[in-house]
Amino acid sequence: AALSDDRYKLVILTEGPRLELYDLLVDPSESHDVASHHPGVVREMTERLRTWQESCARLAAALDALSS
Repeated sequence: AALSDDRYKLVILTEGPRLELYDLLVDPSESHDVASHHPGVVREMTERLRTWQESCARLAAALDALSS
């Protein structure tokens, strides 16, 4: 899963699990993981991504219930 904003892109890899953070302003090719340098950004973006994933799961469950 991934989430990006105007500056950063957070990537959560399933193998590991592992987090990577890229500063798209400095590194548009996403070559240098800066997650260890920006733990607050990682924490905030991870929470935003998880909130979005949970809302998608709730919506999918509601749609399934309607179609049953």
